[in-house]
Amino acid sequence: MWLKRNKKRIPAPPTPQTASQEDEEYANAFAAALLMPKSEVVTRVKRGYNTHQLAANFGVPVSRMKDRLIDLGLYDQSTDTARPRGLLAPPRRRS
Repeated sequence: MWLKRNKKRIPAPPTPQTASQEDEEYANAFAAALLMPKSEVVTRVKRGYNTHQLAANFGVPVSRMKDRLIDLGLYDQSTDTARPRGLLAPPRRRS
């Protein structure tokens, strides 16, 4: 069984006896989706919530909120803000 996360395939965790980095990534992805549902995050971003407001609203650290926004493609790293997808500028090309 495979999970898709941020266009990266992550295998489902192995048996409970063997903990690994994959287990940790799987658990983190599950927790983020549970604590910060995509539909709720998108709704609040469209309403103009900033990263700190979102983190407070969902009861998570700002760093975890930024990670979730990045995973959902809603974080503009150049301005350090959450933005709806349609408002994000395309990445700059280096010449």
